[in-house]
Amino acid sequence: MPSDLLFVYGTLMQGITSPIADRFHRESRFLGEGRLPGRLFDLGSYPGATYEPDSPRRVFGHVFQLLTPAPTLAWLDAYEGLPHPGCEYLRREVPVQTAEGLLPCQAYLLRLPPDDFPEIPSGDYRTFWPSNPRHRRFINSL
Repeated sequence: MPSDLLFVYGTLMQGITSPIADRFHRESRFLGEGRLPGRLFDLGSYPGATYEPDSPRRVFGHVFQLLTPAPTLAWLDAYEGLPHPGCEYLRREVPVQTAEGLLPCQAYLLRLPPDDFPEIPSGDYRTFWPSNPRHRRFINSL
């Protein structure tokens, strides 16, 4: 059975306000900070992350417990573009480091590292999006 925990690293994080994020926060319970080995990329107006188990880099985010996993994941899949052909994301279970140890969490991750998009070196979207006009506009359009 898939985990009812979801690791988010972008527009659904605590502290980001939009109708989509607000709905997600109503349908889940914030458990705390988390990080996974991989890289965070600027895809133009939103982020994308890779999971790279042997990477020294980290993607920082938040872990939530889904209150009603099936319906919440159904609309999140649609929001992330799954399962359409050519979709840049996939949802998979990965180990996320938290204050309580490693937790198995689902996460929306890039299928492949993007060749044409810059990495967000900090791995932390919270420090990136406020100073980036395209990302602010995207979040405000949700």
